[in-house]
Amino acid sequence: MGAALEKALEPLRRDLAAMHATWRQVAEAVASGRTGVDGSPSRRTLAAVVEVPQRREVMAPSSSPDETCLVPQCAAPVLAKQLCETHYRIMRRTVAAGGEFDPEAQRPARARAVSKVCHEAGCSEAHYAKGLCRRHYMAVRSRIRAAERHGHPLGEDEFEPNMELEPEETPDLEEEESGPPMPLRGNGGTDRGLAIPLFQESTPRPFSPKEALPTAEMVSRVVAQYRGGLDRVAEVLGRNKRTLMELLDQLDLMPHVTRIRKEERQRIETATLRERLDDLLFREKLLEDLGCLKEVDDRARFEVKMRCASLAKDSETIEDVLYRLASELHLDDGGMKRLVWRYDLRRYLRGLKLKPAAPQARTRV
Repeated sequence: MGAALEKALEPLRRDLAAMHATWRQVAEAVASGRTGVDGSPSRRTLAAVVEVPQRREVMAPSSSPDETCLVPQCAAPVLAKQLCETHYRIMRRTVAAGGEFDPEAQRPARARAVSKVCHEAGCSEAHYAKGLCRRHYMAVRSRIRAAERHGHPLGEDEFEPNMELEPEETPDLEEEESGPPMPLRGNGGTDRGLAIPLFQESTPRPFSPKEALPTAEMVSRVVAQYRGGLDRVAEVLGRNKRTLMELLDQLDLMPHVTRIRKEERQRIETATLRERLDDLLFREKLLEDLGCLKEVDDRARFEVKMRCASLAKDSETIEDVLYRLASELHLDDGGMKRLVWRYDLRRYLRGLKLKPAAPQARTRV
């Protein structure tokens, strides 16, 4: 046992002896005056005394430059498992789905030509897909889907002739998943008179995918349908406020939009209390976009409270006042709840010395 212990301690003794010799050399260097400003040994002195280990060689890549992909006629550089990046990703997806990857059945990877700008005339936005920017690509795709809904299938090859460009961030062999088109609705589904389809026509007309930009007639119809609410118009057209204003200016529709917004504000100002409450309770964003929300809200608040005070003179409970108010304004239960919450009518009626109705007593059967 003693021999085995001495054999195990021998490497440790050699390391301690080497460390002792090194520190003795450092002490001699300090005694000879080869120190830094602060009295510690200089870096050059330590480098001459202590042996600095050499940096290890950088590991060579797993695949040599001469190695080619397993897929026939594929000249792309190998990434892993003797496959290029494209076929390696396909192999991973195939194996994860429980299938078997066959290199012989794969097409060789190709270098994609990527455009940096949109091919549409007069457009300098960045490329997104099919040689178009995101805005023009979405417009053309929506027209293709609309044509399919009207019985005129066009297909993805109808974007532009001789155009085989793909999205820059989309891999070669991954196709975009597209679901069914979403139906168009009014303002949150609450507009009773605006819930008609946006582009409904009596007879379907052929759609042309070449029309990348919306026409002036289409945009004017959308502006008129949503009563000049530019936020809602921008959402329907798939734009933001800035690009919508640029489109309106390009199509020379700003006078039309200004006239519709002015007429809508005048209509709201001259409307009855019932119609103004309908806009306040169900189309508040439209009033905010038109810039008359505060004015209409303050006026309606004053008229509603004055009407409650008049009804409270010959009513006994708060529920009686609210019931009669709902009958006069022709509001359903949902609209009345919004009105009571918006103007805090129960607290106002309690201030008029009215009490809530007593709960009905339950009768035993």
